[in-house]
Amino acid sequence: MKKLKIAFLSASIIVFGISLFQDCFYTNDCINSFSALITGIFGIIVGGANLCWLANPLLLVSWIFFYFNTKVSFVFSLIASLISFMFIFSTEVAIDEAGTPRQIQNLESGYWLWLFSMLIILIGNSAQIYFGYSTKKTSANSDKQRRSHFCTGEPKSDVHQIIEFAQNFCSQE
Repeated sequence: MKKLKIAFLSASIIVFGISLFQDCFYTNDCINSFSALITGIFGIIVGGANLCWLANPLLLVSWIFFYFNTKVSFVFSLIASLISFMFIFSTEVAIDEAGTPRQIQNLESGYWLWLFSMLIILIGNSAQIYFGYSTKKTSANSDKQRRSHFCTGEPKSDVHQIIEFAQNFCSQE
């Protein structure tokens, strides 16, 4: 299953990367996906179709959690996919610094690849959950250590597990 996880994650990242070199939509002129990614955060203030940019950080969080917690990754990839899918129904988008809305005339390949990259990771998460590969198999001893939180006997949260992983990773160098 590890190879399949790598395949889904790699495919999603590669397709997302390819989408950045394409045009994403057409107003009076073509809008490049990379420039939309970089400047899209400023459009959130305007709202409307520009809110679909929020799917990008959600996708990033989904990629990060893909190995650690499949269910959390699934939720983030589902929300990212739904938000990016909503752009199809948008008719106007603000693309200049004045926030003036412009008519979306056509969706280009960059948008479709962007949406597809989110669907790939969503399908990967769904497959892991469906086939029961959402958690790593651990030995009884490490499972017991994972369940206890320091000396209190409380279960560790996902945040504590990530912090512990990061500390162990950094201490190896």
